[in-house]
Amino acid sequence: MQIKRILWPSDGSKEARDALRWAELCATRLGASVSALSVIESPDLCTLELPDDVKRKIALIDRDLGAREARRLRRVRSVLEQKGIKTETRVVNGVPYQEIIKAAQSQDVDLIAMGKRGLNLWGRMLLGSTTTKVLRQSHVPILTVRHAAKKPAVKKILVPSEFRPLTKYR
Repeated sequence: MQIKRILWPSDGSKEARDALRWAELCATRLGASVSALSVIESPDLCTLELPDDVKRKIALIDRDLGAREARRLRRVRSVLEQKGIKTETRVVNGVPYQEIIKAAQSQDVDLIAMGKRGLNLWGRMLLGSTTTKVLRQSHVPILTVRHAAKKPAVKKILVPSEFRPLTKYR
């Protein structure tokens, strides 16, 4: 298996930044490119019974948030490209875990590198984490990062096994 394309979904959290260090390490060592993705989860304004002026204000906030995320990802792209890593960025609206799975499929990525915990505390408490949902639904290997050293390095790899007889691979 070759890793040529790494998806780095980011919500701007410390854990996402830690995952970026690992994505950078993998990209550098393997000659892979990085696809940075930010998903903005917006309410469906059509289904909400709100006054039109409130809906307009929410739409403006979403637009500003999208622009801010695009600027943040452009800065990340600039840093990675200075290190010789080909990088592309995307900001999309939607449900984060669904958009991450879609991006992994449509961009034909070989690895997803993402933080274990993000910014959405209430969502984690009520519905489960985005990372957990991606882990359950992705057909792409996922590197989850809870905490990263300033300079990540691979020293040992643990391969868990149930010691069952081999079964057919999918």
